[in-house]
Amino acid sequence: MKIISYAVFLLFFTSFSCFSSSQTEASGLITDGALRTAAFWQQNTAEGDSLVMTQTQRKAFNRSIQQNTPYVIDLTASPDTEQGEAVKKIIEATSIIPDGAYDKNGQLYSQPVKDALLREMNLENMPDAVPLRMGVTVRRSSIRTLPTAEPAFEEPYPSMFDLFQETAVDPSEALLVLYTSLDGQYYYVQLYNYSGWISAADVALTADRGQWLRYADPQKFLVVTEKSYELNSNNESIFYQMGSRILFVQKNGTSYNIILPQRNEQGNLTELAMSVSGGKSFSEGYLPYTRSNIIQEAFYYLDEPYGWGGLRNSVDCSSFIANIYRTVGIFLPRNADQQENAVGQHFPFTSLNESDIYSSISQNCRPGDAFFMDGHVMLYLGELNNTPYIIHALGSYTENNGGQKIKQRILRVVVSDLSLNVSSGTSFASVLTSAVSFH
Repeated sequence: MKIISYAVFLLFFTSFSCFSSSQTEASGLITDGALRTAAFWQQNTAEGDSLVMTQTQRKAFNRSIQQNTPYVIDLTASPDTEQGEAVKKIIEATSIIPDGAYDKNGQLYSQPVKDALLREMNLENMPDAVPLRMGVTVRRSSIRTLPTAEPAFEEPYPSMFDLFQETAVDPSEALLVLYTSLDGQYYYVQLYNYSGWISAADVALTADRGQWLRYADPQKFLVVTEKSYELNSNNESIFYQMGSRILFVQKNGTSYNIILPQRNEQGNLTELAMSVSGGKSFSEGYLPYTRSNIIQEAFYYLDEPYGWGGLRNSVDCSSFIANIYRTVGIFLPRNADQQENAVGQHFPFTSLNESDIYSSISQNCRPGDAFFMDGHVMLYLGELNNTPYIIHALGSYTENNGGQKIKQRILRVVVSDLSLNVSSGTSFASVLTSAVSFH
């Protein structure tokens, strides 16, 4: 998450209008009416139910992502051990305390406190060869910059923007444990599209590769297709976000016998079988990769809170995109700049003026494509009367009030057009850098 700064995520826009429910065309932020429904955009999408990719093509596309970006890896192809020096470099490259960071009490992190946090990484005791241990997450958990739950902020007061929060990982997710913190409370782990520190209590280890592969490369699974799903296991609520996979062994009518990973007292993987009712919360396997399905999944998040790095059990701009595409079996990098450079059909905008950008969108882009600007990503919905519309997890915008710029925080998933203005006064459209169609 910190690859893109907190300030970039709080986009400063100037247009904000309210519209009656009878309107089908509006500008700026759309707060009411048909434009805020998936059905409207699905009906306006030509060949929306046509397959963008078959299952075979999706697998090939995911392999191409892995081969062409360092940010998405095939965990199943990882070695059993890694050189200690290589692991140390990985950890040092990602475990950075930003200058000028404040603690939860509004005090600057002092050098002694920073040194204590860095010592917890246990790098002085790194062996020459590090065994890569297989693990599975047993609950939703945060991936942290450092092996600590303590937050860090850019300002001398707490906010939802914790600089030590990298991302969040759902239950039943396979990972590799690269290293353990000095106090043993945290693991440094590699996920398929991220690495960082996770609470060891949220990970179950296994030496059984066949068991681990059922999570790393599942063959029978349910995919969460609504914004989230919760179930109760041993008096604990287990929270899954859109795109999460839940193993199942058998279908009985409208119910599924699922497998939940558990962590025993020794920290090892056990499994709990239970039955859940099917329904619209799940898909058996991935959804067909159609533009209509991409649009439908996006609208499940409409008005949901903005969740920096997966906090608030919600999404930021790039996890919004990644979660949507997980439901159709496409596995993207975690952060916006990485997604922009991933494999796909690219339409660059940086050399175009605003008018030409609009023309390029009209000529080249299809609903479900991703639009990018510096530090932000949005999902394209389509055009209405030559006006492109998007849905995205938005931080804030800026209103012009008598020449004064006033920041108004939005912090939710919204529908808008591209006429919004950033703090510099230029339009949202004019600062777009590219569009990418993931196929």
